[in-house]
Amino acid sequence: MALISIRPGDLDASLPYTNLLPLVEAVLAGGNTLVCEGEPFVLKPSGWYCALRDPIDFDLIEASFVLPPTIICSRRRDGIVDVFTRSFITGRGWPGSSLVVSQETSEGQDFFLALASLPEQDHALMIRRYFKEMSLEALAAQTGLSRQALETRLWKIRKSLRGRTS
Repeated sequence: MALISIRPGDLDASLPYTNLLPLVEAVLAGGNTLVCEGEPFVLKPSGWYCALRDPIDFDLIEASFVLPPTIICSRRRDGIVDVFTRSFITGRGWPGSSLVVSQETSEGQDFFLALASLPEQDHALMIRRYFKEMSLEALAAQTGLSRQALETRLWKIRKSLRGRTS
């Protein structure tokens, strides 16, 4: 069976979790069920959540999908997170944390987890500026900030990220 490549999420999409739907469909086809019937993802203050009744079958996920580095799986926390969109898939073993944190995280994962933990406005600015390569002018127009205020804010966010990952 060929592995399915999953792309990073799109923060600007109306439903930013859509890239995770194949993972949810796979675990549901494997016998797991949703905690709440209907749409698999529910918007909560800290992001989009899909809660499963049973633990996530990570062997099935690893055997079926190729995930980008922005999607982090944690067997220990029984969760999957897309750090771009703050979209979470949580299994029965989920301890309720707003972040999936694994003991075995690499430096890159530490950075993405720190990025995911930023306040929503700062997270959106960082994604749009550095991952979607939006110009400062476009960001300034979108946020209503001056270019100088935007540069200062981005500098402060980068500084806070350095403190969280070092």
